[in-house]
Amino acid sequence: MLILSFISSVTAFCQPDYDFRNPVLISGTDKQTGAVYLFQNVKSGVDATVIIKDITGGITLNDIDGPSGYTEALQPVLQVPPLASGYVEFDVNFLVAGTNTPMIQTEIPATPIDVDGQNYGDGIVKEFDVLQLTNGYVNYDMLGGELNMNMTGTWVTGSNVAGLDYPGVDTTPRQVMFTTVNAGISTFTFRTGATSSSLTTRQRLRSVYFKKFAYANSFLSIPSLVSFNGNTRDKKIALLWSISPGTSLKEIQVEKSADPSSFSAIASVPVKTKNSVTDNYNFTDNAVLQGNVYYRLKMITVNEVVHYSNVLVFHAAGSNKQAFKMYPSVINDNATVNIAASKNEQTSLQLVDLNGRSVYQKNISLQEGDNNVAVSGFSRLPQGTYIAVVNTSGILYSQKIMIR
Repeated sequence: MLILSFISSVTAFCQPDYDFRNPVLISGTDKQTGAVYLFQNVKSGVDATVIIKDITGGITLNDIDGPSGYTEALQPVLQVPPLASGYVEFDVNFLVAGTNTPMIQTEIPATPIDVDGQNYGDGIVKEFDVLQLTNGYVNYDMLGGELNMNMTGTWVTGSNVAGLDYPGVDTTPRQVMFTTVNAGISTFTFRTGATSSSLTTRQRLRSVYFKKFAYANSFLSIPSLVSFNGNTRDKKIALLWSISPGTSLKEIQVEKSADPSSFSAIASVPVKTKNSVTDNYNFTDNAVLQGNVYYRLKMITVNEVVHYSNVLVFHAAGSNKQAFKMYPSVINDNATVNIAASKNEQTSLQLVDLNGRSVYQKNISLQEGDNNVAVSGFSRLPQGTYIAVVNTSGILYSQKIMIR
């Protein structure tokens, strides 16, 4: 999963990426499986059809797009029967405006908002949303505590566990929201539903906002940094990093150390003029590599706030270098992979659980030499022990790691 291919801004964008309102039923039976609705001009030059693909658990769809919350969001209204759990599944197809021609979108952000719950006295209703994630990332408050986040295959599920009600439908309680961003697709699928222990039928207002949001305690908490990697050839270190558009950074300092507890600056790189595309940077340390050497980026914003990147480590020949190492060995969410490659090649990092199931995969581009690659997104996995596996030049390497 290309988790770091895209980055959200520090604050939410002022307008949603897509505007869903005034649906027109164009085929099927209204609010039933198979119904197809047309939303015109969801974006300049783009129409969308929304298809009710499935309804489970006895759920009833009262409205495809209810009036509460945000008029530009897609807001199904669900009727949840007693002691039931189910969802409505929707396919969203993006089309060239005025035609039936699929139109691939650069990126599709989608945020379920107010994924909350309520104690009705005779039982509790807890909402959940399941969103497609095929080529992108998921973002949320990892310390929020009110959503159980889970990723299985190409599905991301956010399930309410607190059972607390937040009246109305808005984006204030970020602890009951999460965002997925997919790239390069024309069809997007999501499910919205609830689980009820109530003895009475309950109505729930659901909302999916096609917009990105920023979250406290997010893996995107380092502003603007998309990636920070490195490579060594002929005992020289080449560092490469990318900064997202609209950055608030004014300066980037390259720091180096022989001891990861004490860094000093060796170069200052000014941030390029801000534009609408991701900026790439590079720096080569011409000092001959000896022993173990550590690098990180010190990023300074226009308001003099300082952030640090992940740390890269390089090993000189004869310094007990391993061909593959992932560190730290106990991981929360972020880690760095160090791989020695005999040639330029594509490989992938996989995590396998103790039952032999592959639970994580990330494609990695390697350059000839010693590569350091930042990886992320492990906090979505259950805590426990895993085996990290990578194959380079036909040789399979593995390492035991722990996620906590």
